[in-house]
Amino acid sequence: DEKTIYNIIKNIKLTPNTLVYVIDKENRIISTENKDEIGTIANFVDFEQKDNGKLNAVRIKTANSGNYQRLFQKNDITGWSIVILVPEKELLPEQKIIWFTTITGLIAISLLAMKGAYKIVGTYVEKPVNKLVKHMGLAEIGEFNNEITEVRKDEFGYLYKSYNEMINRIRILIKNLYKEELLKREAELKQ
Repeated sequence: DEKTIYNIIKNIKLTPNTLVYVIDKENRIISTENKDEIGTIANFVDFEQKDNGKLNAVRIKTANSGNYQRLFQKNDITGWSIVILVPEKELLPEQKIIWFTTITGLIAISLLAMKGAYKIVGTYVEKPVNKLVKHMGLAEIGEFNNEITEVRKDEFGYLYKSYNEMINRIRILIKNLYKEELLKREAELKQ
């Protein structure tokens, strides 16, 4: 009974305009939604594809309706086949949503990674550089008593240690210069 067959296949629709057919060995349509097509030859099925017994998915183009993805499965017991034609234009919006969601997700992840990288750079690069610049600015105006006390085991630790050694040498040179000036004045006063 065609109605019984149709009640089984009508739930196979993958999209609103999916076309589902049951065809016999001679490519004659046994059941479909459009009852006018029953008994006609299904020209969208190749005989070679009917006989391999596997689910086949092929892209086909129809003159009036556009491109379809054709799914084809033969039943070896009855010799009948189920043919499902899914309009590609109905598949593409779902693909666009998936692509949009994927790209949006990747952009969001990239932005979060950039924000994390900025925080890491700020913590491990910008703050130590700013600290060194601040102390060098103090040394520039003659404040040689401000050593950097932070101990680090990276390149900034090396720079901090070098800065502190430079400040200590400058202090020693200033003391020596001051002592020399005092000795000079004492020598001048004695003369």
